[in-house]
Amino acid sequence: MFPLDVTNRVPVALDFVRAFGRHYGWHVSDLAGSLLALTFGTLETTGLPYCCWDSLTTSYLAESDICTFETVRCDVITQGESREERIMR
Repeated sequence: MFPLDVTNRVPVALDFVRAFGRHYGWHVSDLAGSLLALTFGTLETTGLPYCCWDSLTTSYLAESDICTFETVRCDVITQGESREERIMR
């Protein structure tokens, strides 16, 4: 599981994006660069940086060494108000 609090720590930095330009012509790099290009303007329109939410999760499937894991205990609350409902109050 890749929760948002983890993927929010993986913002797409300008140096990361520029690396795709240095690898232009490599199929995987071209694909990744094209997909990232779809996110340009996120910061300007939302004020929030684009993070590797789904990208991190799917990248792990191809290259598992990019991540380290730790076991944590968590409680799943299935009843009551959601976080969004508490915020809206």
